[in-house]
Amino acid sequence: MNYPYKKTKFEKGDERYYFTDFIYTEMKRTTYMCFVLIMAIFLVALLSVSYVFNRSYQYITIENKSMQPTINPNPINVDGKWYQDSVYIKLTQDIDYGDIVIIDRSEEEGEDGYTVIKRVMALEGDQISITFLPVGENGEYEIRFIRIKAGDDVDQIVYQGQDDEYILYEDYILSYDDWTGCEVRTEVDGTYYDSDFYDKFLSYDNLPTHEVIVNVNGQEQSFDVKFFIVGCDKSEDAPDQVFYLGDNRAGSSDSRGNGTADIDKVVGRVIKIFRNGYSIMTGPWSWAEKIYEFFAIIWEELINYFTI
Repeated sequence: MNYPYKKTKFEKGDERYYFTDFIYTEMKRTTYMCFVLIMAIFLVALLSVSYVFNRSYQYITIENKSMQPTINPNPINVDGKWYQDSVYIKLTQDIDYGDIVIIDRSEEEGEDGYTVIKRVMALEGDQISITFLPVGENGEYEIRFIRIKAGDDVDQIVYQGQDDEYILYEDYILSYDDWTGCEVRTEVDGTYYDSDFYDKFLSYDNLPTHEVIVNVNGQEQSFDVKFFIVGCDKSEDAPDQVFYLGDNRAGSSDSRGNGTADIDKVVGRVIKIFRNGYSIMTGPWSWAEKIYEFFAIIWEELINYFTI
């Protein structure tokens, strides 16, 4: 086999000596082979990571306005559908309160691949209610989500303000005014409930009732509030249940009308939101954005893995 070589000239009087610098040639050859090997290892590693990544994560462009303002705050209309942001989800059913998740509703809607994106509000065994209470700045009534986590022993709830453990103040929702104003109220024994929630969940007998006390301008008001226990209406062998709501409470189809979802219907939870993801993915530089997203997710997951 002939290798490329470099000739070096030495002069000694009238004589000229030439020889092939084999050391130099071997150094070049070794460097070249090392470069090829490193590139091969990098490509194999990249393909392996990509394979594992694609089995664990999914990129989705979000359609609809039900998660405003968290997702699609200013969407664009494309053929009658509303788009703006995209998300990466981790394909898992390991979820917690407040997680934004993708839920498969293909069976209920009769359409393959039909999914919704919502926020996890309650899990199996939690006691929940959606009630109108005088918790506004000047004692105005606002509709609030109340949650007693499974295992908590609570008879009486005293409202402590925005940081209350049970009567949630959700700063991520679109508008308390819009949510309060659009809901039809159902009154039972002096307490008002979201009508859809009441009809779907609170019409059962023998549900728990807890006293909720709210201090308005120095005066206490007491409400006897009925609660639904997540999972109490399922069959014995059914999976654990998840109660979910959209952040745009005035414009979301969610558990209030659809009921709870089986935990095994959760496709995954959102780990990153990409603003203007629809415009980016339909633009000429979408491939560059995908590469950036790919490495950004890997980096964040590595950081989380080694810091948690």
